[in-house]
Amino acid sequence: MRAVFLGDLMASVREGPVLASASLRERIRSADLVVFNCESLVSDRPFIGALVFVMSQAFLERCLEALGIDPAKTIVSVANNHIHDRGPAGCEELIGRLEGLGLTPIGARAGNRTPIVTIERHGLRLGFSAWTEWMNRDRHPALCSVWRPKTIDEAVAASTSTCDTLIGFPHWDYEFCHFPTAATVARAHRLIDEGFSLLVGHHPHVLQPIEKRGSGFCQYSLGNLTPMPARIAHWATMLGAMLEVRLAGSSSVHPGRVTAYDVVPIFEIRTGRSLALREVEELPARLRAKIDRRLALLFPPRQVAR
Repeated sequence: MRAVFLGDLMASVREGPVLASASLRERIRSADLVVFNCESLVSDRPFIGALVFVMSQAFLERCLEALGIDPAKTIVSVANNHIHDRGPAGCEELIGRLEGLGLTPIGARAGNRTPIVTIERHGLRLGFSAWTEWMNRDRHPALCSVWRPKTIDEAVAASTSTCDTLIGFPHWDYEFCHFPTAATVARAHRLIDEGFSLLVGHHPHVLQPIEKRGSGFCQYSLGNLTPMPARIAHWATMLGAMLEVRLAGSSSVHPGRVTAYDVVPIFEIRTGRSLALREVEELPARLRAKIDRRLALLFPPRQVAR
């Protein structure tokens, strides 16, 4: 089966039309599973302020439609540092709205939710987990909070025998840094050694490398899917990626193991209130050359889809 992983879907001060290139949309539409991080709350009262990100549901729906995302086969991480931007009520509203759209949220501790969410696809039992190392606000940790690293460590051991593969969505490392810290790399190695087949990180808001360890992989950060607020944006924050992963089928000797992957760079183009998402190969030659120089520092040529 084929799964695609996307970066941070952010609130935007320009909640206008959203467009995606035909090739990008088709890659996403034809996937068996789609996973992304919702870096903003969702409400009828959108707002962007000091460390507060809230998008309208209409903007979220436009993004899903433009990218060809089918909610029925989409998993959304809510475990990030903005989950309590409007307190426990905002957290609960986000989860309710995502579920109302048919999306499957992961990473929340609310109700009887567990750290590992098992999804069955094509005979595979896929265990998904999302957690955050950072919290802007956590005054009510018992109310609609999200999973933290210590709980994940405890849950992994109990799930390795019930899932064909474990996929982790950590919100970690430092913002605007293209390379993970030594501590993050050591943590990734330990998690893979303990049972994760794939880790896909978020929080830095820029692309970071992908690494193979044994039979597991870690994509340290996919960057942004939609733009950051303009006052803190740099052109590198407009460069994200989609990770395409193929998993061995249920009849394989190692069901759920990653058998192939491609990193597909995506660039955000903002014109007035509109947002266009395009694969880097579709960009004008001068801009593409600038981006390719940055990509060459992060990925060996074979890792990037062309």
